[in-house]
Order: sequence, then structure tokens, then C-alpha cells
Amino acid sequence: MEVVYRTNRMAKKVSIFLADYLAPAAVAVTAIVLAGVVYLQFLEHHRHLWTSLIHDRNAHYWLGLNFALDFRHGDLGHLLSDLDRARVWRPHCTP
Repeated sequence: MEVVYRTNRMAKKVSIFLADYLAPAAVAVTAIVLAGVVYLQFLEHHRHLWTSLIHDRNAHYWLGLNFALDFRHGDLGHLLSDLDRARVWRPHCTP
């Protein structure tokens, strides 16, 4: 009976170890590996991404930055102008 009790207690310790340490470590390693794979795929085409202000992603960033700056400085007229220009896609990227 004592052997069965010790075996069950050992099995419980192993399952606690797996749940508390091994599973999160496996998730972290998987996330790091997948991030590396995605980054390597990005590096294959990095020259074609985010190249200028007329690029789609940069234009979205520029528009959001204009909204934030207009709001920060309390420039309601320019904020309304930016909102008006954003109604139809392609935002105007004017400095």
C-alpha cells in the first residue's frame, strides 16, 4: 500500500511540474520559433515593404499620426480637415 501511495504522490508531482513549468516553456519556445520563421519570411521581401509615404501602411500611419497631433494640439480645424480627407481612400500625405 505504501508503494502505491508513493507512486501516486510522485505522479502528482510530475503532473504539477508538467503543468506549471513544461507547458508554458513549450508555448514560449513555439512562439519564439514561429516568430523567427515569420521574421525570416519578412527578410525575404523587406525592400518592398514600407518604402515611402505613398505606401499603404505608411499612409495609414501618417493619417493616424496627423489625427493624434491635431487632437494633442487642440487644432480642431485641421482635425476636421484631416477627417474630411480620410473619408475617401487614399489619404493625402502632406507634411
